[in-house]
Amino acid sequence: MPEYQKLLDQYPQLKKAGTKPDGKIYEVGKVKEAVLQHMLIIRTDWLKKLNLSMPTTTEELMKVAKAFAEQDPDGNGKKDTYGMNMSYYSEQAINEIFGENSSKDLIAWGTKDGKIIPLWDNQLASLTFKKKLYDEGIIDKDYINDKDGNKAKQDFLNGRIGIYVKFSGGMYDFVMNDFATLKKNVASAEIAPLGYPKSPLGTFTGVLDNPVQMTTVVNAKAKEPEAVGRYLDFMMKPETALKVINGDEGTHWKKSANGCRETIDPLKSKNEVGYALDYEMFYSAGTDKCNFTLNGFNTAVPEQKAGSDMYKEFQKIYFDPQRQYPGLTHGEHMPVYPADLQTINATILKEQTDIFVKATISGAKYSPEQAIKDAQAAWDKGGGKQLEDFMNKWYAENKDKAFLAKDIMTIARQQMEQVK
Repeated sequence: MPEYQKLLDQYPQLKKAGTKPDGKIYEVGKVKEAVLQHMLIIRTDWLKKLNLSMPTTTEELMKVAKAFAEQDPDGNGKKDTYGMNMSYYSEQAINEIFGENSSKDLIAWGTKDGKIIPLWDNQLASLTFKKKLYDEGIIDKDYINDKDGNKAKQDFLNGRIGIYVKFSGGMYDFVMNDFATLKKNVASAEIAPLGYPKSPLGTFTGVLDNPVQMTTVVNAKAKEPEAVGRYLDFMMKPETALKVINGDEGTHWKKSANGCRETIDPLKSKNEVGYALDYEMFYSAGTDKCNFTLNGFNTAVPEQKAGSDMYKEFQKIYFDPQRQYPGLTHGEHMPVYPADLQTINATILKEQTDIFVKATISGAKYSPEQAIKDAQAAWDKGGGKQLEDFMNKWYAENKDKAFLAKDIMTIARQQMEQVK
């Protein structure tokens, strides 16, 4: 598999991700573009109207969000605007601002003095912030029922949200469709990227969509494993992937002004080529700059040029080396618990989620501090120490060879340099 060897040489992080604690490679993977899962977008026309500056700290973020909710930034004489959104994925973005990437599926792990620890201080800070947003009516108080984030998106598109947490990639679609809809609804609307403000726990970037995905294993009982390897090698060749995934030049695509591929007829490509997208699991699209978000924009078109410039600004802000990655690594690269610990993990996460939601919406009668104490008690009672022991054993044995946060950011910055 010489094609895969080339990839391992270019991205040694891929070897880390596929290698298990016994030192052997069990999984074949691919490299994709490192795309931000969460990013903040702010209404700069509202900032100007209320004579506010771009927030750079979490204290300023709260102040601006409160003003957006209370000072009638849209000028319609009604109290019908929100400072931020906090439904669905948006709550995770707030967690990340405070350096923890907990969710209903992931415990907030971090390191201190070379040991793995649950990040109680970070969770207290993020919970306190979220509770204040709720208590003071800065967010939609029915946020918890917005299961897919669509209500918040519609509020943003209708000009009712000042700081919008956008979920994962899709910047071209956002510029060409979502922002266009916002401008249609509110002609004076202007937006800009907002980096995660500095918190008392540090300055962080957002979690990235996993840039190193382990997609393929070979059955140990395969009659001809070498033939499997030759097939994978063939599918990994850039010229093969170009043909299978994109179709024929002149029929399905043509070269655009930047030398990259531009689809000629989207419907024709969908019908004649779209079925083959499953083969992308073998191909590392992240090695070809023509697959990157920036090269999807036609900068000769003013609206797309604006979108390209905005995305460059996002990368500049969020991939700043001074920012820390929240968490140990991407959730897909966390070590896998044995079955008994998986049960403990699921039980603790359920209890913790319920406690934190209760603290957020219960007003003064249930404080964030009490919620953290209750979560710690549930941790101790539910066997959290066993999870901690497992994580520390794994970390001690694998911290120098595991795929960790620094590897994610290395790939992100490497790819950013490719498209300069």
